Amino acid sequence: MIRAISPAAGSPSLKRSASRSRHSISSSYNGTYDRAMTDTTLASESLSRSVSRLSIKDGVEGKDQDAYDDEIDGGDPITGISVREGQMADVEGLDVELGDGEKVIHMLCDYENGFNLLLNLIKRSTLSTKECTNFLRKRAQIEEEYGKAMSKLAQQVLSISTSNQGVGDKTSVSTLNAVDRGAPSSTFDSAWIKLLKMHDELGSLHTKLSTQVSDLAEELSALSKNTERSRKQLKTACLQHTKTLHDSENLLEKVKTRYESSTAEWEGAILQRESLSQQLANPGLGGMVMPKSSSAGKLSGIWGKSGSANPVKLKKLEEDALAKANQANDAYKQQLNATNVVRSAYWGSHLPRFVRLLKETQTSTTSNLQTHLHKYATLLESTLCSEGHLLSPLPSSPDPSLTNIITSINNSHDFTQYLHQHLGTKLSQKNIDTYSLVSNRPSFCLDLQTLLERDGCPVPIVVQKLIQHIEHCGMTTQGIYRLSGNTHAVQRLRGMLNKDPEVALDGKDGEVWDIHVITGVLKLFFRELPDPLFPRSVYRGILEAAAIEDERMRLINIHEFVNALPDVNYITLQALIGHLWRVAKNENHNNMSVVNLSIIWGPTLLDAPKDGLQNQSTSDIKLQTRVVEVVIANYDTIFDTES
Repeated sequence: MIRAISPAAGSPSLKRSASRSRHSISSSYNGTYDRAMTDTTLASESLSRSVSRLSIKDGVEGKDQDAYDDEIDGGDPITGISVREGQMADVEGLDVELGDGEKVIHMLCDYENGFNLLLNLIKRSTLSTKECTNFLRKRAQIEEEYGKAMSKLAQQVLSISTSNQGVGDKTSVSTLNAVDRGAPSSTFDSAWIKLLKMHDELGSLHTKLSTQVSDLAEELSALSKNTERSRKQLKTACLQHTKTLHDSENLLEKVKTRYESSTAEWEGAILQRESLSQQLANPGLGGMVMPKSSSAGKLSGIWGKSGSANPVKLKKLEEDALAKANQANDAYKQQLNATNVVRSAYWGSHLPRFVRLLKETQTSTTSNLQTHLHKYATLLESTLCSEGHLLSPLPSSPDPSLTNIITSINNSHDFTQYLHQHLGTKLSQKNIDTYSLVSNRPSFCLDLQTLLERDGCPVPIVVQKLIQHIEHCGMTTQGIYRLSGNTHAVQRLRGMLNKDPEVALDGKDGEVWDIHVITGVLKLFFRELPDPLFPRSVYRGILEAAAIEDERMRLINIHEFVNALPDVNYITLQALIGHLWRVAKNENHNNMSVVNLSIIWGPTLLDAPKDGLQNQSTSDIKLQTRVVEVVIANYDTIFDTES
């Protein structure tokens, strides 16, 4: 009986024979794979990384496009490295002449994230274009609102002004030249019309600028949409080619696995045959047992129940394994060639073409954006220059500047012309002085001592006349001194009193003055005194007296300050306070109490010094009111009217 031995205990010659067989098989069939993979290993690894970053895997077609854009633009979904933070720095470190377009294309193709970098850069350029579009739209809206508002204002005021001058009865102005049909009545009217025309032209300039800027904004909007569409199309097309290459690489790996499996089976069959041949040639080696190799299960059919080998079946198995190995080798060679063709087309044609198109899209976008911003800058500069030339023309220009227009107003000429038109005679300067409304003996804005020395009356005549008229006609009027009269009427009565206080209120001209106008003029007289009725020199002292809590001491101190007033101030104050005391006596009719009158007259009769050291505060106003309240309430005591 032949003694069986294990392969580990076999003879060295059997091991060497098996080793030579394995080497022959590997040299024969694996040589093709090794050479091919040596040439394509780097490209395959780079492709694998690129495919991972582009997410060309199962289910990628179902992703949301925006989320997918964020994944690519944000960074590597596998490593978590940001394109901006990681790969940008690597690109900046490359020694590339960026002026050479083809070198840049090759560099981006060789760089594993070059395509993603361009996608991200185009996205950033698109965002910049959208920001510029929004800015220009808002700027155009602002310019349009400003220009239309300016033109509308100028035309409305011009229509009113020309209508007042008697140019015409048309209330709508279709053209500014319509005002030229009538001659301005004064130098002021002429300057005013020119000023309004100038402002209407300013509005037209800004309206025109808004239209031009709006057109630029729409062009930029179209540019951003076209760029986004081109980016999406190029990205989709490139991903399709990348997926094709990835599928081809996966299929090559599967064919390679089948090839290695069939080669291993053939190798096992050869080892069994050589082992059997060695045993038959050397019977003393003992019986042969079934090998414990990876293909032992497939070779179990050649062994009998006693464990003896069947040479015929072993030979048949070796031939079948060889046929399978040859078939797998042919399939592997065919797939390897097909993959190399796809790989060559991708790296040599498709990827460079898409990178070049992306670069052209980026260049076109940034160039167009810069061109439109340059147009905007030119339009803005031109508008501002036109505005400057309109307001202040060059010396050689016949048009006047805005400053010269205002300077051309001649008030004296306008006044003389106005008198000529209304009096119907040519007036000399002497006649003008005769008709002048300015009095040679004014009563307002003069100190009390000056009025006393001029008129010889301790109480100013204006004050006497006003108090007499109020006490005769208005003591029971509700809200007297609290309600204000018509401002224009107050100023007109003031002018008449300033000219001749004796006849202003006599009523001979048939004019009846509202009582609130008369009280307003009385308050205005004391308000316009150069130094208040309570002089500024005693302001702080009398306020300190008013701040005393004890009523008796407060009255004594205020009484002392009143007694210390100059004679003319004392006499005038006595006349005014007596009048206000009588007004308060009619509180049941006019609703004006001592407190109400003191609130109105306090700030009028007392004023803080104007040396910058005294500032009138809320507490000062309260104390001013208290001073006047004490004086009115204690009129009989302070001025000793009983004696």
